[in-house]
Amino acid sequence: GQLGGGVGALRFDAEGNLVDAYACQTGTTTNCSGGATPWGTWINGEEIADGYMFECSPLRDGGAPVRLDRFGRKAHEMVAVDPDGRAIYHTEDFGDGDRFYRTRFDAADWPADGRPAMDRGVLQVMQVPDGIEAARLGPVPIVWLDAIDDGTPQRDVADQVPSTVFAGNEGVWYLSGFVFFSTKSDDNIWAIDVAAGTVESIYNPADGPIGSPVDPSEPPMAGVDNIAMTLDGEMLVVEDGGDMRCMVLLPDR
Repeated sequence: GQLGGGVGALRFDAEGNLVDAYACQTGTTTNCSGGATPWGTWINGEEIADGYMFECSPLRDGGAPVRLDRFGRKAHEMVAVDPDGRAIYHTEDFGDGDRFYRTRFDAADWPADGRPAMDRGVLQVMQVPDGIEAARLGPVPIVWLDAIDDGTPQRDVADQVPSTVFAGNEGVWYLSGFVFFSTKSDDNIWAIDVAAGTVESIYNPADGPIGSPVDPSEPPMAGVDNIAMTLDGEMLVVEDGGDMRCMVLLPDR
């Protein structure tokens, strides 16, 4: 049988005291991370090969969760919302053969200062024509291809689209025109420049001094997983493996 899952919420007051705790999504399987939306909801997905993504409210009486069929059936990890580009980026984390996805919306389906019509988006997958090894050396162009999105799990149809495989996609975050994401199997952090249409590695433990922590007594980051960023570009990176630390990656890498 499948493992249970769901989403829970903790509510704190202004002084940081826990004042409430409750479930806001139940009946799903092996839910992983997710992401907050500008319109006040939480998008999350099931981390199984044929998993669905859902949108739920963090409020106790926020209504029933909604299944998001335009986000593909796959092992969902995390999401990041780009309201300016009218796209929601989401990572696949099955362990091998992982691709990087987005669901893009037309202007008519995502009005300015509004929320998108979640049933109208187009599922797309990223291709790096020059390959990810070139992207470790600097920014290279990317291409967004329409994915096969007919309800079939992506792992069964992904090879029919010439998309690029990454080494275990994990966290993803949007900030000021850039989409950042991590890959756990090679411990890299990547940055997509949305306007320029490029991707590059901004942290690679094999890079030597640039990829080394400031404190030489600390080993490089390993098992990089979910990420979160401050508004001035500092990135919190949590390790799922390695030394199980929470590390800070600064804007100067």
